[in-house]
Amino acid sequence: MVMNQINEKTCKRCHKIKPRDDFYENKYSPDGRYAFCKICFDQFAQKLKEKEEEKASAPLTKTCEKCGKIRLIDAFDDRPDTPDTKDDWCKDCRQQQNNLKKQPAEKEKKPDPPAPTIKKSKPRDLPPQKDKIQEPADNFDFIEYLLENQALEKNLPLKRPQRPKQITKIKVRKRVCNGCGKTEEIDQVEKNTVIPAHAWFCDFCRQREAKRRVRKGVTIQDYWGREFKIKKIINNHLVMGILKNKYGKWEKRPLKIYGNWETP
Repeated sequence: MVMNQINEKTCKRCHKIKPRDDFYENKYSPDGRYAFCKICFDQFAQKLKEKEEEKASAPLTKTCEKCGKIRLIDAFDDRPDTPDTKDDWCKDCRQQQNNLKKQPAEKEKKPDPPAPTIKKSKPRDLPPQKDKIQEPADNFDFIEYLLENQALEKNLPLKRPQRPKQITKIKVRKRVCNGCGKTEEIDQVEKNTVIPAHAWFCDFCRQREAKRRVRKGVTIQDYWGREFKIKKIINNHLVMGILKNKYGKWEKRPLKIYGNWETP
């Protein structure tokens, strides 16, 4: 029974049990024979040969119906619904046609409306002005001249005083100590100290030189109560982190954060 199993083999193509002599030799196979029997192997080889002959007999050039140029067969896209399985138009003509379809149709421009005609008004007949008689210098009263000028100045519109700019209201916020967790209210206006940022430690923690044990992913807070998430540890005084903005999202740009750190 053992000899029959060794001397027989199942073909992977026709699934028939045949003797080992019906399989061609193959030195790369574990049992030294091909997986297909000789009949299936010959049929498969014959089909490959026919396909190669069809490719060799196929024309190497084709004429494009759009531009009328004779081009190589590789210049046409594959199209299985045609007799020669190639497109009737070359790739360049087909690309031009696709680009024209993508462009929006130009709307017809409406003619510009005619410009409005302005009627010229006739000059008004102004009453004749009487020539002012200049008084002699001896009759000039200097005091009355000063009084009249003062009266004109009083009638002039007063300049509006400039209002002082409104001072921004201070929003009461809280910051958390990175050493002991103590919370404290902030009554100051936030300054532009995003880069670099300094982690906040309360007076008690600074006196006893407390250090915060940090690792990747830990959140800390700076002097202005902003929350940072640690992404990279550089040394015991500097880490890299990202800021949590007012919308509750973490920014992608990493920032330097200074403080007393104790790395694991």
